[in-house]
Order: sequence, then C-alpha cells, then structure tokens
Amino acid sequence: MNTPARAVFALLVLACFLAFFISQHLKHTPTVLQSVRETPYFAPGVHGHELEHISFKTKEADLVTVTVQTAAGANVATLVNRTPVPRYRQCEAVWNGLTGHGRLAPAGTYTLSFSFVRQDRTIPSPASFKLEARVASPPIPRGRTALTCIE
Repeated sequence: MNTPARAVFALLVLACFLAFFISQHLKHTPTVLQSVRETPYFAPGVHGHELEHISFKTKEADLVTVTVQTAAGANVATLVNRTPVPRYRQCEAVWNGLTGHGRLAPAGTYTLSFSFVRQDRTIPSPASFKLEARVASPPIPRGRTALTCIE
C-alpha cells in the first residue's frame, strides 16, 4: 500500500471513531421535549371525558406555543401562545374540543405541535389522540386553556 492510500485509510478509520463517539454523546443528550402525555381519546359532552389533557416538560426554559392539528397537519386550535415554560417542570394544557373559531371540532384523530420561540424550532408530538363522536347537542365545555406547571 502506498503512502497516499495509507493516509486515506487512516483518515477513514479516524472518521469512524469520531462518528461513534459523537453518536454516543447524542444518544445521552436529553431531548428538547420530554415526557409528553396525552389522553388517548376524549368526547366533549360525555361526563368525565370532556377535556383532552396534554402534559409535557422541556429541557430548557422557553416561550412555548402548543397547537392542535389534524392528522393532515392543518392547525385547529392554539392552546397556549408564546407562554413561558420553566425547564424540567411537568406542564399541563387542556383542550376543550373547540377550534380557533369557537366551533366544536369534528370527530377524528389529532396531533400536537410544540413551537419553541428562543430555540426557533417546532417539534411535532410523537403521539396522536382522538376526538370521539359526541352526543347530538353536547354542552360546550369551557375548560381552562392556560398552562399550569407543577413545582
């Protein structure tokens, strides 16, 4: 093997070692969005299931916007908008099933989108939830939409 070939081989071996250590570091780095929990389904007008509870915590303090989206990615409602969230505290928001226009959203599968202002990034929720069919004339639930964080 000539000298240039040995140099290229040595660089490739070095690059493999570096890639291994970088990937190990990334595996152990906490994710930006953690402990996301959602109620699997909810049904406005059905006692005990009228609100969708969304719980999460973040790695860093930031201004967070939580948006409900259809399975196709269309925005339905904004639950919290540019709200300060402390780092590593479990926070909860609720959705009462109303769209941004105040109408009851249709039954179907929905997801969440979390936007972080200071980090300039948006992360889709890893899970989805269902808004179940509801009774003919359910009372419009007026759940709180503010964000609460547990100490």
